[in-house]
Amino acid sequence: MDKVLWAQEEVLIGTLLIVEETGAQWAQDELARMHRYVTETYPLRARGRPSPVWMYAGDRAMTMASFDRMPPRLENYHHPRHLMLNLLVFDRILERR
Repeated sequence: MDKVLWAQEEVLIGTLLIVEETGAQWAQDELARMHRYVTETYPLRARGRPSPVWMYAGDRAMTMASFDRMPPRLENYHHPRHLMLNLLVFDRILERR
């Protein structure tokens, strides 16, 4: 029953694609809400640790104790995928304007 960063990043990818294609206000609102949640919850710096690493998973409350018990690893697929796909969407949006 872990909460994982990759699932939240898929929401960011999907909602930005919907914004790109339709401009739907609900998608813009959800994108902003999820972005705020992800940036407040997952970066270790947001939790007072001097690290560029993000939590890749934790218990349902995303406690540091649960993350500290997880195997040490870096998210090497979903985090960069989310960043690159959304940068490409922003590039396309800017090109059309």
